[in-house]
Amino acid sequence: MENLARWTLAQTFGLLGTLAVIFRDNYRSPLPALELGEMLVRFGPQASALGLLLALWPISDLLFRACAPDRAWQCAGAFNRWAVGLLLFFLCAHAAVLGLVVMSDPVVLARAVRPALRSAYGAALLATALLSLAYVLRLEFTLWKAHDRGMRNDRQG
Repeated sequence: MENLARWTLAQTFGLLGTLAVIFRDNYRSPLPALELGEMLVRFGPQASALGLLLALWPISDLLFRACAPDRAWQCAGAFNRWAVGLLLFFLCAHAAVLGLVVMSDPVVLARAVRPALRSAYGAALLATALLSLAYVLRLEFTLWKAHDRGMRNDRQG
């Protein structure tokens, strides 16, 4: 449960930082009622930064585990390859969106980007969060299952 707690703490700080920046930028004027797609365009840098944080933690965790000889067995399996491959794709997508929204005016971007694409970005943000959580839960299950003496000897010995 240590990894789940570390993931939760990292994501909590990321979300609190994102909300703090949104509050800082809008504390003098109330937020208008916007749909999700329009909010993603208006708060694109913050949403992209949140997506980057969601994808970065599992990727860096897997790299550190894979490079440690005593922990490399925790990274085995097709699920980790698929999850990290998709998270790398989402990491690149969030970086591209961050570059796009930082270089453009939100009003112009909202007119130029179709509403379906804005909804797709919201789905990509949600998919990044779910994949990140799935990686951590699988890691916790793998570590829990390894408490069996026979499996530990097979993997490490």
